[in-house]
Amino acid sequence: MPTIKAKAWFIIPEENRPTDETVADWRDTTKNKAGKADSHRKQKIPDAVAFQGKLAQASIPKYRKMAAALNAGGYVSEHGRSGREIGIMQDANLATSDAFDKYQAGWDAQFQTVDGEDAKLYKQAVDRGTDAWSNKVSKSTLRLTGDRIRAIGAAVLGVLFLTGDEQTAGLMQDGQIVEGGPVDVTRPGLKQAFRSGLVNKLVQAGVIIAKSKFDTAVMLAANTVINDFVKGLQSAAFVNFQPTIAPANSYCMFIRDGAEFRLEIQVVTP
Repeated sequence: MPTIKAKAWFIIPEENRPTDETVADWRDTTKNKAGKADSHRKQKIPDAVAFQGKLAQASIPKYRKMAAALNAGGYVSEHGRSGREIGIMQDANLATSDAFDKYQAGWDAQFQTVDGEDAKLYKQAVDRGTDAWSNKVSKSTLRLTGDRIRAIGAAVLGVLFLTGDEQTAGLMQDGQIVEGGPVDVTRPGLKQAFRSGLVNKLVQAGVIIAKSKFDTAVMLAANTVINDFVKGLQSAAFVNFQPTIAPANSYCMFIRDGAEFRLEIQVVTP
């Protein structure tokens, strides 16, 4: 008879602001790596051929979709262009022979030395974008991962719980262990692969679910990926994980319950 071995849920906050130190570290590190960023950019797109293959041709289908959507909605720009006309113009701009030269000149200007400071414009852009970066991570990845200075987030706690880490309960701030305690569901030798892989799956899923405003189809698709991943590495000692909540099921799922967004886990033995 199926028996609930362990059950817990972990609350995901609306946002989790990075510390001032974290923000400063990101800003300073990004600015200090300006030279490396410029070098990588040149290696990735060194010439017009690479530009057309990796950037222009990849961008054109995306602009066409956007233009088609605008055109279907009867959009007309302030310059009197329809969505279709905007798409045609964008295609033409990216396909011109001097498109790469314009691209290259724009980035070269960002990384040139000005007033004795290398990559001055790039670094100024980083300074201006610091608040935007902070806002972005606070509402996306950081609300799921947390940080080791203040509190670990639901994605990390969920992985600790499913790999039998006894620290889980002591690290929890929001949530509850309802039944049992942390349990290692992994097959022998796969714990590390499980941990790193599941953290990534949970963060990716949580971000896309929130961005979709908790669309039910998006949640089902994301929860299916999570449970398929767990099932692929789990021990046969437990009921297979699946994206369905039921007393006899093992599952690891994101749930939206009223205003509460949480990660809920249940582990069942046959």
